[in-house]
Order: sequence, then structure tokens, then C-alpha cells
Amino acid sequence: MEDKAREIRGRGLFPDRVEKDIEAFAAMREVLEPLGSARPEADWIDLTLALLGEDRGVFRLRRRVCDPVEERWEVVRSDQRGILLLERLLREWRELDHADDPLPPAGWHALLGKLLQANELVLSTPGQKGVQVLEAHDAALVPFAHTFVVHANDGEFPRTTGSTGVFTDGERRRLAERDLPVTHREETLRRERALWRAVTQQTGPVWITYRTTDAGGTPLLPSLMVPPHEDAAELPRIRRPSDDGEPVTPAEADRRAAFSLYRALGSPDATGRPRIAPARPGRLARAIMAAAAETHRGPGLDRYPGFLLPAPPSSGNEVPHPAFRPNPWNGRLRDPEVLSELERRFDDDYRWSAGQLEAYARSPFTFLIERVLRLEGVEEAEEETTPLTFGSVAHEILERFYAEFMDRLPRTLTGPAETRLMEICREVCAERVEKGEWLGVAALWEQTREGIVTGVRDYVAWELEQMAEDGERPVHTEFRFGWDDDRTFVEGEDVRGRTSRLRLRGSIDRVDRVDRVEQGAGVHHVLDYKSGKPPYKTWFDDATALQGVLYAQVMADRGYEMGSCRYRSIRNPGNPKNGGEVNFGEARYEAALSMALSVPGRVRGGYFEAVASWKGDWKFWDPTLEIRRNHARLTEGHRFDDFGDDTEGRGEGAGG
Repeated sequence: MEDKAREIRGRGLFPDRVEKDIEAFAAMREVLEPLGSARPEADWIDLTLALLGEDRGVFRLRRRVCDPVEERWEVVRSDQRGILLLERLLREWRELDHADDPLPPAGWHALLGKLLQANELVLSTPGQKGVQVLEAHDAALVPFAHTFVVHANDGEFPRTTGSTGVFTDGERRRLAERDLPVTHREETLRRERALWRAVTQQTGPVWITYRTTDAGGTPLLPSLMVPPHEDAAELPRIRRPSDDGEPVTPAEADRRAAFSLYRALGSPDATGRPRIAPARPGRLARAIMAAAAETHRGPGLDRYPGFLLPAPPSSGNEVPHPAFRPNPWNGRLRDPEVLSELERRFDDDYRWSAGQLEAYARSPFTFLIERVLRLEGVEEAEEETTPLTFGSVAHEILERFYAEFMDRLPRTLTGPAETRLMEICREVCAERVEKGEWLGVAALWEQTREGIVTGVRDYVAWELEQMAEDGERPVHTEFRFGWDDDRTFVEGEDVRGRTSRLRLRGSIDRVDRVDRVEQGAGVHHVLDYKSGKPPYKTWFDDATALQGVLYAQVMADRGYEMGSCRYRSIRNPGNPKNGGEVNFGEARYEAALSMALSVPGRVRGGYFEAVASWKGDWKFWDPTLEIRRNHARLTEGHRFDDFGDDTEGRGEGAGG
């Protein structure tokens, strides 16, 4: 189950992490528990002021607000100013008369939110000197040598009015015409236009800026008050010439150094090393390394269907894109010590599982992150039962039922057989609860449990009738091999025709035997349950479905006459027919087996390219785009037969 747990990324809990989380929550509870009691309004104000000024508590607000966002200290200054203004507002509030009635936490939260919504905390420039940051009301009619109006977008300036309450805008306008102090949309827009003119009618130059998109990429429109302008009138990205004196910021110094290096290296007559003076040499060095890596990975990897480039006109063929093959910039590990460590960890005695082999075939780079480097993301608790738990509960019910009725298999699920199946369902579910296994929120688990029981019952009812019709019966359930002292090996030829073998471990859900002569009596079939969609036959073509093939080969090596390997979905009782069924010894079976035998040598050779298989594609639990750098995947075939022999460390290809 450990291997299956790794395959369900981000869906479940692990005991060691739960224990650490419980300890952290216990420490936080001691601090936060006093906040859960009701207290007078004045006490709530004092407590909020204390939290804002706290430096050593659980929130460490004062210290955290001083941490820069990367190197942008202006963000820090804005946060600090905001806290100071909020403290001033709370102190003024504290001086008022307050009721002594206790106020619950929810009531204080609502009251504080109402206060903040009705007040604007203006983050203007302290001291009113130098470059001043002012709200439009403060800047109106104040002369400046240069004025910059920022975020002049529709909905911001003029500000969109909120709800008008019980009166429509037309009714409010008619009330205002009778000298009642009621505002309406037209009056609001008039005041906004007057404010715009007061801010923009300056003696000095006025620059107006607006956003073209929001953070999610949605287009934004400029305010209707922004005058029409040509594209040439827009502000340049760099407001001062790059050669005008010394750089004034570290970012500008780094940018100049990068351009100097680019010009020096790109000039045909450049001699010697360029002299550059970056403000942060380490950051520039990393940028150069990243640029070199992107260049050598292959430009525009995602733009080439199938990763094929046009060949020279004389050949008339196409050649693989260079980034399709592992290279030093896309998953090729070449350091002798690293390769030696891979040889040691994944030697001939390493016990592989079918899940590990399938994971590598789908995405070698993900295999590197999870199985070699053993890096894991932080999972979150799931409210509902995870697919892993659903599958394990259903597997255990089926194992117990068929193990008990193996020698007296009923033809239909009726009478004692049905009664016993329901008893097994209750026993398994009760045992999971008693062991303290996380099954999701208790209320949701009650519903999910009924779904598991109903699904298993419908599946068994269908399968008993199917086995009676086909003349089959189970002979093994949860057949374990390769564990403890059992040394199970699968041998054969890899995709390059070289003799290879791998040590294998696993647990076969079920092995069935055919008893009817007309169906081929004595033949055995390997069956694997799936809680989701079963694989198709084509999944064997890129080695993303190897489990059935490997299990069938293990049984064949133990002297069983094998017929096929197949999968069935537990969650599809209406049509749980065999999925991805492949006959023992057929071409597709042999090809999948040779790909499985090629994986260990490829891992030991250090080949972990960030290219997903055509069927497996990239999953939500894979390394993110920022890490793997592309969406590249095969469009057909597999990754094993297009690489040369590298047993001597030559060539770009991978050895099996």
C-alpha cells in the first residue's frame, strides 16, 4: 500500500505528518483559546492593539511585516504605515464610551469589519517631502513639478457606486432635486469629474497610467476620463536612458550588466572577457545558467508536434527534436559520483514494484523527484474518503469473500453468500474505524461507506454470474511474491535485445482458473481490481500499464499455464467488463515486458527527461511547470527504443 499511496498525490494523510500537525495545533491552541471567550468592546480593542504590536507571539506580526517581498522594501513601508494608521484608529475608538456587555468573537469581527469598511486608511507619504504618494483628494489643486496618476482604470476613477438601498437611482435623483441630502449616480460622477480635473490640471507634466490586465490576465479598460492618446504617448518601460549616469537601483545595475555581457558575447569582433559590474553577481550568474539551460533544452519544445524537426532538404525525412532525448539540460545526469550512487541504490538486488516501473515510463522526471530525491509536497487533509482508501477497503472485502468461498463458489449472489458478503463489509469498515484510520469527515464517511458496500455488492453479483458462464473460479487472492526472503526475478530481453532481469515484488489481487474444456481448461488469468477507470490495451504500448503483464509473467515462471492479464473496475458495476486485456505471449505483451526490463538500466544510466508519455500525460501531482519547465509529452510510441547503447558512456541515448 505504500507504493499506491505515493501514486495518489495530495489525497490523504500520513501518520508522521499528522502527529507533527497535532503538536503544532496544540501549541497554537494554548495561545488562541483565550480569544474564544466573549469580552466587552473595550477589552477587544485592547486585545487587537496588543496583537498588532506583538513581536514574539504566535503571529509575530511586527517581525513578519518587516520581511521584504524579495527586495521590494516599498511593500514593507506600506504595510508598516497601514498598521500604524490602524493603531491610531483603534486608539481613537478606545477613548469613546463603550458598553460593558460581553461581545462574542464573531460579533467583534463583524463590528471591526464594519468600522474598517466605513473608513479609508490613506497611505500617504510621511513628511510630505520628495516624491509624495497621495490620495486624489489630498492631491487636488496642489501644484507639483511632475504628477503621476496611477491605476486610472474604469471602475477605479470614477469609483463605481455601490447599492442604492431601497430607492432606485431615479428616485434618489428626484429626492435630491427637492433639496434632500441624498446622493445619486449623476451627482457622484459629477464630483469624480471635478476631482479628476483638479488633479490633472497641473502646471507641470502629468503622466496617466492604467492597467491593461488584472493578475489573472483578464483585460481591463482605462477610465473614460483618460484622454485619447497615441501608442507613442505611453510611458516607456524605463523612464530614464540606460546610459544616463550611474544606475540608481540594483535592478538597473543588473540589467545593464546583462546587456553588456550580451553585447560583448554577441559581437563577432569581441575580444577578451567583458567587464561588467552587477549589483548582485550571484543572481546574474544564476540567470546566465538558466538562460544556457533553456537554450540547450531546445527552443520552443512545446511547439513541435511529436518533437520532430524538419530534416535537411536532401534527406526528405524528419529528425527528433534534440530536447526529446535526455541531455545535460533536460534530465541527463552525468556526474560519476551521482551515477555511482544510482548504481548502488538501483542495483540488481533492488526490489521493483509494477507501480514504480509504470511511474518511470509515464514521467522519468517525476520518478527522479519522488523516488530518487524523495521530495514530497505538503498534503492537506481531505474531507471525503480518498480513492486510496476506497480502493483498499473494497480490495479487502473482495479478498475475504473470495478466499472464503473459493472452494464452494456460488453461481449467484443470493442467500447465505449475500448475507456473508454484507457481514464482511460491516467487519472491514468497522475494523478501519477502530484502527483510527483517516476515512474523511465522519458524516461523509457514513455516506461513502454505503457507496462502497453497494458498489462491491453489485460488482460481485455481476462477476459470479460471469464466472459461472465462462467456467472460471478463483484459485488465489492477494497472492504476494517478492517480499521478505522471497527473491522473485523477471528475466528476458530489453528493447535493445540485451538480456536483462529485475527483481520484483507485489501482490496480485486474484488469479482465476478455467475449468471448462471448451474454454481451455487449466489456463489461468491474472485479474487486477481498479477503483477507477481500467486501462485500455493501448496503455501497454507506452509502458504505462505494466502490472498485469509482470504479474502474469511471475505466475508463468512459477509453472502456471497463463491465458491473459486483465483489469476490472469495481466502481462500474453496470459494465465492469475486462479492461486492457492482453493475452500471454502476444506481441503487445512481449513489447510491454521488454520495456519493463529496460527501466532499471535507464535509471542507473541517469536518464530522467521531463517528457511525459503520450498516454500518461502530466498529472496534478507532478512537479509544477516552474520546475519541469515545459508541457512536453510524446504523441505516439514510447521512450525506450529511440536511444543508443551507452554502456560505455557514449552517445545521447539511454541504455536499457
